[in-house]
Amino acid sequence: MPVDYEEVGAELARMFVEGGSFPTINGQLAQHWGIRPPAALFRVKQAVKHGYVAYYQNGGEKGHYHPTAKALAAATKRGWIRLGADRPTPIVAVYSEAGGVGKSTLAREIAVAAARAGLRVLVVDTDTQGTLSGWLLGEIEREIEDDETILPIFKGKPLPEPLVSNYGPYVIPANRGLGELERLVRTALGGTAALKMALQKQADEYDLIVIDTRGGEGAAVNAALTASNLLLVPVQTSLKGLQGLPMVLEYVEQQAALHDLEDTFLGVVPFMYRPRGTADASIYEALKAVLTEEEGSGRLFSPVHMRPGVFRNAELNGPLSFEGPTEGDLHFTVAQILTEVAQRRNLLGGVLRG
Repeated sequence: MPVDYEEVGAELARMFVEGGSFPTINGQLAQHWGIRPPAALFRVKQAVKHGYVAYYQNGGEKGHYHPTAKALAAATKRGWIRLGADRPTPIVAVYSEAGGVGKSTLAREIAVAAARAGLRVLVVDTDTQGTLSGWLLGEIEREIEDDETILPIFKGKPLPEPLVSNYGPYVIPANRGLGELERLVRTALGGTAALKMALQKQADEYDLIVIDTRGGEGAAVNAALTASNLLLVPVQTSLKGLQGLPMVLEYVEQQAALHDLEDTFLGVVPFMYRPRGTADASIYEALKAVLTEEEGSGRLFSPVHMRPGVFRNAELNGPLSFEGPTEGDLHFTVAQILTEVAQRRNLLGGVLRG
C-alpha cells in the first residue's frame, strides 16, 4: 500500500507540537502506528522525500528528523492543530547588529512558512534597503510610496493598509524614505513607542507579526524592538559573529529593561554554517557557551548551512519554505522557531483531541 506522506507529515507535526520534540522512530512512532520500526522509518523517509520532514545532522552528532512548515500546514488543514485565540499576537522582531547575516532571509522564511501553515501574517519592513519588501512584493512594478511604509505612523497617522504578497503574508513595505526615521522617531508623539501603539490597534487581525529591523543601533531600531514581544537574532557562524554576540545580548538586555519587557528573547540563529571541518562546529559550541552563561538569553537554534546557490535561487525565484528537503536545514530551523513561538505565545492553540 502506498504511503500517504502528507498524512504522515501531519501526524508528525501534531505529535511534535504536542510533545515539544520529535517522536522517536523506534519508540513512539512505531507504537503509534502499530508497526515495526523499519516500517515506521520507511514512512518517515517517504515524508522526507516529499518535503514534509527534514533530516538534520550537526557535525558528528546523531541525526534526527523534524517536521517542516509544510507538515504544520497539513496538520492545520486537517484541524489537528488549531490557532490560539486568547493570547496576545506574537510580534517577532528579527534583529542583528551587522548586515549580511541572514536577517531578512530569516524574517521572510518565518513569515512565508507561517502563512502557508494557515496563519494570517503581517510583515513590517523597517529596513531602508527594503530587501524583504523586494522579495515578497517583486510582482509590483512601481516604486513604494512613503505613505505605504511605517513613516505615517511617526507623523500621527494610523498604520497604512498593508499590501498583499503572492507568497501569503501581508506586507507594510520599506523604501529609501525610511532614512527619515531616525529624525521622526525622536520628534514623534509617543517616540519609540509609536510603532508599538499602532501595531497594537491592528494586532488582533493577525496571528503573527514579523518585523524586519535595520542593522545596528539607533532610534529606529529601538522603535522596532519596543513594538515586538519576541526577539530573534541571526549571527554569522564565524569568529566575528562570536565576538559580537555579547554586545548584541547587552543591547537586547538594555532594551528589555528600558521597556519593561520579559521573556522576549527567543534566541540566536547561526547562519552560514559550514558542516565540513571542525572550525564552525567549534564556533557553534562557543556560541552555545555564551548563551548558557547569560541568564535568560534564549536558546541557540540549529545552524543554517552555507548554501550560496540555494539562497541565490530563492532571491530570484521566491522563498525556500516549500521546496524539497534539500534545503532541510533551513526548514528545520524555521520549524524550530515556529514551535518555540507557539510554546511562548500560544501561537498554535494546541492539539485537538478526539
